[in-house]
Amino acid sequence: MRWLLIVLLSLLGVLLALLSIFGWVEGAMMLVIGIILWLIIAILIGRFANGKFFLHGFLTNLISTLLSSLLIYFFWDTYMANSTAMQERLTQGPEGINYRIITLATSPLVAGVYGAVLGLLSILGGKLFGVKKEETSAAEPPK
Repeated sequence: MRWLLIVLLSLLGVLLALLSIFGWVEGAMMLVIGIILWLIIAILIGRFANGKFFLHGFLTNLISTLLSSLLIYFFWDTYMANSTAMQERLTQGPEGINYRIITLATSPLVAGVYGAVLGLLSILGGKLFGVKKEETSAAEPPK
C-alpha cells in the first residue's frame, strides 16, 4: 500500500470541499470538477500504486469524503452562507431536520459508494497507465 499516495490524493477532494465551503464552486461546476478529479486520481493511482488499485482508489475516496464532510460540518455556517443552491434545497425540505448532522451521518455511506466507483476507475487506470511487467523486469539482470 502506498499510504503517502492515498493521503496526497485525498487532499484533492478536501481542496474541492474547501472551494465549495467558500462558495467558489457550486452546483454543476462542482460535479464537473469532481469527475475530472476522479479521472486524474484514477490515472495517478494506476500509474503509481503498483497493484491493489481498487483498494487505493477506495481508501483515497473514503478519506477524502470523510475529511470533506467533517470540514463542511465544522464550517456549516460559512458553507450555507456561500451556497445559494444548497440554501434553496434545504428550505424546500421539511422543517426541524438538522441537515448538518444528516450530512455528517450519511458521509460514510456516500464515501463507500463513491469509493467503489473510484476503485473501479483506478483498476481501469492501472490497466491503461500502470507499469507493465516487462518495464519493471527490464532493469533486473537475467537469472
